[in-house]
Formats: sequence, C-alpha cells, structure tokens
Amino acid sequence: MGRKLVTTCAEETLALGRELALELSSLVCLFGDLGAGKTTLIKGIIESATGTNVEQITSPTFVYLQSYGKAHHFDLYRLRGAEQFLDLGFDEYLYGPQLTLIEWPERIETLLPREYTRITLTHAGGDKRYVELEKCRIS
Repeated sequence: MGRKLVTTCAEETLALGRELALELSSLVCLFGDLGAGKTTLIKGIIESATGTNVEQITSPTFVYLQSYGKAHHFDLYRLRGAEQFLDLGFDEYLYGPQLTLIEWPERIETLLPREYTRITLTHAGGDKRYVELEKCRIS
C-alpha cells in the first residue's frame, strides 16, 4: 500500500471504508485525533466486509470491543494501557485470520504484531480528511 487519499464529507469517508474492505485483512490500526473520522471509516469497512447494516454498527467506546461476525472493532480510547488489554484477554484478536480494526492503537503499541495495516486520518478543515494507508513491518 502506501497511499494518500482525501475525503470531503462523512459519506465519502464511509464509501472509502466500503472500498477498502475489499483489500483489508487481519489487523488494521487507525490513528487520528478525536473526530478525525476513524469510526466513520470503520463503519464502511465493517458494512462491506460483513453485510451488517451501517446503522447497526456502533463505536465500542465504553465496552472496548464490538464484534460483527468475522470483523472486530476495538475503541481503546478509555483503556489504561497494554496490561489492561492483556488482562481482558483481547490479545487473541491481534493474530489470526479475522479482520480486527483498532482505534487508538497507541494504547497497546508494545503489543502490536510485526505486520499490520496502518491508517492515519487527519483533519484538513471542515469535513475534509486526509487518509493515509500503509503496510507496517516492524523489524
């Protein structure tokens, strides 16, 4: 990968997620400030990957994890750190064939596997977002 994209509204971000679902697998870590569009992008990915109606896809902000069949959505914003993630038994989601999408992966950076897809969303004024995709390989 290694692509830079632009969306100009929430619907375009959702549509981009639907497109990306066709090429994503395994672990996807989403970086970006609050309100950068991470959840919107994830909704599009999950909808396309699982057939779940986008209206039924919610952020797991207070429960950390929502599962939609073969896709799992983590929101780690409120997580205290990697130790809590391990204590909750979530480490099994970092490896394996299922699609795992993580918002706020900085909270568990030391646990991330050697390879994953990194998506960074950045505000660019108004509803415009920059979306960068890259394959990460940690040596």
